Amino acid sequence: MFEAAWNLKWQELKRELVPICLYAVFGVGIAIAGIAVGLNQLAGVSLTTALLIGASLSATDPVSVIALFRELGVGSRLSILMEGESLFNDGMAVVAFSFLVALPLGNADLRVQAAVLEFVQVVGIGIAVGGLIGFGISYLTQRFDLPLVEQSLTLVSAYGTYLVTEDLGGSGVIGVVTMGLILGNFGSRIGMNPRTRLIVSEFWEFLAFFVNSIVFC
Repeated sequence: MFEAAWNLKWQELKRELVPICLYAVFGVGIAIAGIAVGLNQLAGVSLTTALLIGASLSATDPVSVIALFRELGVGSRLSILMEGESLFNDGMAVVAFSFLVALPLGNADLRVQAAVLEFVQVVGIGIAVGGLIGFGISYLTQRFDLPLVEQSLTLVSAYGTYLVTEDLGGSGVIGVVTMGLILGNFGSRIGMNPRTRLIVSEFWEFLAFFVNSIVFC
């Protein structure tokens, strides 16, 4: 997720922000409903369990789809929509899963305002923590020119952002995405020379390839 956010240009994301948000919110809801109905009607899974499975599977990773897009030469706008949606759908999926877990226990608040508030809280904490760490690392890297140290900082900050955000009750993925966007679009410009940016980009490209190879093999 950090590697995708690091390489995503803010101007392109801003231009497609409205459809990305619509896909991330309503698209996830439709995916949950579709999976739940299919499992309930075709496999006989109870509706509660089917909804939980739907919430678990709805926040998809488009790595294989993006790779196919590049191979087929698909337009960049479709790739941006796919990557952008995958970066932000976690918040909706987390709220849906938490709600569905609490529902059979009788702890769920069925009011729309409560669901919206929880969504804003999960996403807001992620953005706040990711932004704070992202800008902090950006200004910190201005003080020295050590490519390996700066590369290590991106790795530690990505993992640390996830842990801190989750511990505070936010979405770790949203936190990492926010931090990656800031470092890729701002921190790498003000705090890293061109050689360091290339080293960090190649490091994360390899890491993403390695991890995805393990996941999808």
